[in-house]
Formats: sequence, C-alpha cells, structure tokens
Amino acid sequence: MKDTDRQLLIDLRHALLHLHKTLLEWERAAYEKIHGRTSPGNLLTALMNDAQFAWLRPLSELIVRIDESLEIDGILCLPCEDFLIRLIPGELLP
Repeated sequence: MKDTDRQLLIDLRHALLHLHKTLLEWERAAYEKIHGRTSPGNLLTALMNDAQFAWLRPLSELIVRIDESLEIDGILCLPCEDFLIRLIPGELLP
C-alpha cells in the first residue's frame, strides 16, 4: 500500500473518531435523560448491548476494522470497503 493511501486511512479514522465521539455524546445525553447519570463502565455496557445504541455499533466496528487494517500494512478489508460505499455518498468517493 502506498504511503498516501495509508495516510488517507489514518485521516479517515481520525474523522470517524471525531464523528463517533460527537454522536456518542448526543446519544449519551438522551440515554441519561431516561436512565439517569451513567458511569463510563455502564455506558460502555450500554453501548455494546442496549438497543438505543445499536445504530452506532456499525460505525464503532468500522473504526476497529480500520485500526486492524492499519496494523497489517493498511489493507482495507472488503467488508469495510462495502460499508464505506453505503455510508459515503458516491460523489465523495475517489
């Protein structure tokens, strides 16, 4: 993989982490309105198991796949590529 492609993955990962953090903060606020203040450990459990956070899990999994890909020379796996194609409008993809 070219260094420019690897850097693109790193930049994408950074942007997705920022988006994930923002979305998680919003959903946490909504969750805490229903369930009361939540500790970080309980939030992690809810993030992994509660239906309210189910919509956020694919983004979490994509970030993990990108991390794994960067660890093995930046090769993006096909499931990640397929997910990105569905997630990002076609005109934004190279």
